[in-house]
Amino acid sequence: MKNLILINLNQTVNRELLSEQKKERTRWIIFGFILIVMIGISYGYYYISQNLSTLVNLRENRIEDVIDQSNALKKEGINLSKKDIESLHKIETNRILWAEKLKIIANITPEHMAITELEFRNNRLIITAISRVYSDKKDFDVVNELINLLTNNELFSRDFPEIQFKSSDRRTTREQEYLLFQVEAKQENNNRRK
Repeated sequence: MKNLILINLNQTVNRELLSEQKKERTRWIIFGFILIVMIGISYGYYYISQNLSTLVNLRENRIEDVIDQSNALKKEGINLSKKDIESLHKIETNRILWAEKLKIIANITPEHMAITELEFRNNRLIITAISRVYSDKKDFDVVNELINLLTNNELFSRDFPEIQFKSSDRRTTREQEYLLFQVEAKQENNNRRK
């Protein structure tokens, strides 16, 4: 019997070569992934750098504007000293925008209540109001409702952080009971507002 050696000429790649090609492909995939990550990190640094550069430029432009305005005022004969700027800052931080405060009071006052008088003296705003009396509500609950609304309003309580009950009086007119009361809002100390 003759021993025949069969050679498959269609098989051009052996197992070792296939294994090596698979390892090479894996290496390229890992290299590509690392390359994409590095490009992403580089772009992130570039983006952050551009944002910081923009902020620096805006700050420098603002400083130049202030210097230009100051120089323009000096040319007009108006000299601004540090004392003038501090005085203006003090006035700005200590003033109360009454139109804003009155608008807030008008907007948050409940429908069953009306503000009848506002008086400001000795850094205290006294609010006089009138309200219907409800059988299921206590008088203090009606007063407390207005106090809570004023206290919880950030714009109002910024200048008047301490709001408290002052007085109340229950009255009857034409067989209709109503509650007349006063609430006192103390202005924040000027020393604390700086």
